[in-house]
Amino acid sequence: MGKKKTSSPTLDGKTLTQLQSLKDELSLAQGSIHLLNLTEDDGITLPDGVEDFHPKFVVILGSDEKDIVYGTVLIQSRPNHNIFSPVTIRKDFQPIKKKDYSFIRDKEHDPSYIDCGQIFSFTKERIIREKGYKCNLTNTDLSIMIEKLKNSDRIDPIDLIEYGIITT
Repeated sequence: MGKKKTSSPTLDGKTLTQLQSLKDELSLAQGSIHLLNLTEDDGITLPDGVEDFHPKFVVILGSDEKDIVYGTVLIQSRPNHNIFSPVTIRKDFQPIKKKDYSFIRDKEHDPSYIDCGQIFSFTKERIIREKGYKCNLTNTDLSIMIEKLKNSDRIDPIDLIEYGIITT
């Protein structure tokens, strides 16, 4: 005898839209990691030989009061020792390991580092449009990241207030 076919319930357009909206909101939670295609207009320097954009992982910190703009920090494969002192690297860069994050490709990128000394801003619309959600930070890594952000000499406290990292 063949398998009996079962039909799955179909969802109407309104329900599908609500589910997608919920999914988008969950993917924008503090500590969520996204892959975005960044350009020089976003405030990064493109690597030699790259003309248009450079894919970079970002970690969401929070949103502005109107939930339009999201503050993020970048994940780097390694801190640039030509730019940052060993003290700054220890203070502002948080290592994350491949065993916890499957998007870290190989040994060359393990560990990778969250740069907790510079905040980048992107619109909610752009983050959702690029569909680059990967995963969320572990609770431990999220807590460490927030403490490093609060203690960084490279970040203006106004930015931490804007994205809800500290309150007044």
